[in-house]
Amino acid sequence: MTLMSAADVIAGPGARFVRPAPTVVSGGTVYDEAVLRVWPGRPPEDVVLEGDWPDGPGTASRLADALRGASDAVVDGLVGAAHPDVLRDAQAAGTTATLLVHLPLPDETGLTPERTRELAAREAESVALVSRVVATSRTAAADLARRYGRTDVEVAPPGVDPSLTSGPAAVGSSPPRVLCLASLTPRKNHVGLLAALARLTDLPWHAVFAGPGDDTDRARITDAIATTGLGDRVTLTGPLAGADLEETWAGTDVLALPSLAETYGMVVTEAIAHGVPAVVAAGTGAVEALGDGDGPDPGLAADTRNPADLARALRTVLTHPEFREFARRRRTGLRSWSATAALLAGVFPADVGPPVDADLPIRPDPESTS
Repeated sequence: MTLMSAADVIAGPGARFVRPAPTVVSGGTVYDEAVLRVWPGRPPEDVVLEGDWPDGPGTASRLADALRGASDAVVDGLVGAAHPDVLRDAQAAGTTATLLVHLPLPDETGLTPERTRELAAREAESVALVSRVVATSRTAAADLARRYGRTDVEVAPPGVDPSLTSGPAAVGSSPPRVLCLASLTPRKNHVGLLAALARLTDLPWHAVFAGPGDDTDRARITDAIATTGLGDRVTLTGPLAGADLEETWAGTDVLALPSLAETYGMVVTEAIAHGVPAVVAAGTGAVEALGDGDGPDPGLAADTRNPADLARALRTVLTHPEFREFARRRRTGLRSWSATAALLAGVFPADVGPPVDADLPIRPDPESTS
């Protein structure tokens, strides 16, 4: 891994994977690191850029330095989408650039209308000019086509670690545990989830909100917990990882992902890998994650802007154990990260990673089945 400052320049030809330095755990960070770990053949150079992305001070020069001399580059959208001029110059200098879009820049919550329009305009220009665009779901690819008119977006959906699908399935808790594993940003809609849970006080359950968040986000959610009167039924844990996260999964009965926007929802696949059903936001990429496989879907989609509809879906999954059985059946056939990396490697020449026909069906690696 190469950690660059604005003064660093990588000399010579070669393929690179350019991504932001992780400041908190996010779906994009998990995706990037996972595919690089299992990249087929000779992997690209992993170039990690510090900075206030997508377009804070010095970010344009850092990105330009990272791309200088590269023959091919996959550029994480958080790093590249707001810098069309840098991408244009790199391509003019001979770099074949691929933009990997995890979440469209205008979709983050908390932006002013002016800022949203600015980011959309920059991203539209970047998407139009790069050689290739890769999205992490069919839903996201269709969304980019609607937004920016690019219809040849390729798709490399997330995978799971085979160790998750080969381990024991979650056993749940008493009372049943509702887990929301997501950053505490407004886009993840914890406040909407609390409004729905307030309609389910006749049922036994305890909710765990696990994920990173700043003081403002934590205060906003803490206030909402107090307003709904759910203080004794909701726990905020902060970020979880390693053994603590696995212990939490083992005791989880249903995952709730009520996001206002979601390109795929890797946490849904992670839930299914643990044998946990999910309730997700209708109209988002999380529905694709829930339905990605054979057999009945291990959960339900709901209008998460409507607390009554979200409460209905949660009640159904909490009171119908067959959804857990559906998740357990689905877990052994989930896509592996190796399959995802093989798809993404197809954007590079053969000496970096073998080309893969993205139209072929993805089959799990042998080690991901049991």
